[in-house]
Amino acid sequence: MENRKKVVGIILLIILLLLGILGVRVLTRPDTVYLNETDSTQKILSVTIGGGDASWESCMNEVAAAYMKENSDIKIVIKTTENIENIDYEKGLRIEEAKGDLDGIVEMRNVNLYQANNKLAEIPDSLADKLQEVKKIDGEVYSVPRYYSCYGMIYNKEIFEKYNLKEPKTYSEFLELCEALKEKGIVPLAMGAGDLWHLDNWMKILFSKDVLNENPEWISMCNEGKVHWTDQEVIHFLTDFDELFEKGYVNPEYDVAKDSETIEQLASGQNAMLCSGTWMFSQIEKVSPQFQIGWFFVPSDSETDTINLDGGWEWSITKKCQEEGLYDTAVSFLEFFYRKDVYKTVLQSMNGISSLNEDVEYDMIPVQQQIIKSAKETGKVLDASIGTGETPEGFANKLYSYLLDMSQKKRSIQETTELLEQEWRNIVEE
Repeated sequence: MENRKKVVGIILLIILLLLGILGVRVLTRPDTVYLNETDSTQKILSVTIGGGDASWESCMNEVAAAYMKENSDIKIVIKTTENIENIDYEKGLRIEEAKGDLDGIVEMRNVNLYQANNKLAEIPDSLADKLQEVKKIDGEVYSVPRYYSCYGMIYNKEIFEKYNLKEPKTYSEFLELCEALKEKGIVPLAMGAGDLWHLDNWMKILFSKDVLNENPEWISMCNEGKVHWTDQEVIHFLTDFDELFEKGYVNPEYDVAKDSETIEQLASGQNAMLCSGTWMFSQIEKVSPQFQIGWFFVPSDSETDTINLDGGWEWSITKKCQEEGLYDTAVSFLEFFYRKDVYKTVLQSMNGISSLNEDVEYDMIPVQQQIIKSAKETGKVLDASIGTGETPEGFANKLYSYLLDMSQKKRSIQETTELLEQEWRNIVEE
């Protein structure tokens, strides 16, 4: 009996000690935040962005931190969609939606689709009126452009200067440039199709040059059945794409190389050019600070060149956000994002072009100044985004997959056009 009392006493002592330890921990933690612990007075707003771009994620985390510094009663959580190999952003959003996590502010691509499914809240005029080229659906605004990016050809200036090569003025001259580089033992083009979405860069260039430059309404007309993926202009686009591989202008390992790896290929001199966007400048500088960046818009053979100004990535506020009483908070965060002193840091980080009505001055590298000047003064400006707007949901990734198959001689150009037409019609009918 005496031994049993001793055991019980020891157990009680251990319990009291543990309670005491926990109590001290709770009372003496002024600066520590433990898991699953929330401040009931703090509003929590999520902002969902696409995964895979470290620069953009870092930029948005900085914006969130700056906002929270001025608004201590609000917590901003930057969420990224799942960065699964070859997954497109639309599928990432679908995963978020299936989990019930499509809330707060969302970086959108296909605004029409989500608005049609009653997933989005209206953007107030006080915000929309500050921005250029705001799209309306049935007279209302459901998204606003984050900023604009330009697509074109980034090139190694040292290589061009060494061999006295010039920026092409026509598409024929571009092909001649590729041939000249190949003859000198340099692979002209770096491509990272190991990330399937990388092919969207080429879509922006070639699809707009061959299709949208002649008919800007082509996508909406395709939905109406007035034009088709088997038409001659599409064959022209696919032929231009296929020719790059036929003539050996693309890095041999393009089908497994990642988008991020193309930077090293360009900086090291393995490849002379990279089809990409202005956001890539900061990433190149991180890898190779001494790299001399050159740029040209890929020209057409028509009298009017096309400048690809992409505003397809937009901010939307979800209906769920509105239902949870966070609508005013979401509007407040977006107004903060576009505030001049904040917005200029975003533009500088991403080498973006302002979507505000008023000018925003920020430090930029010389090539970026050139691009902005050209975008404002030269040629026809198109938003050539397959996978946004009126494009059927899921079609973009089918297109990129078929382009990859075609480049590997798994299908002919004719077979590819027929498959694309079938895929488009099937999705539209569904």
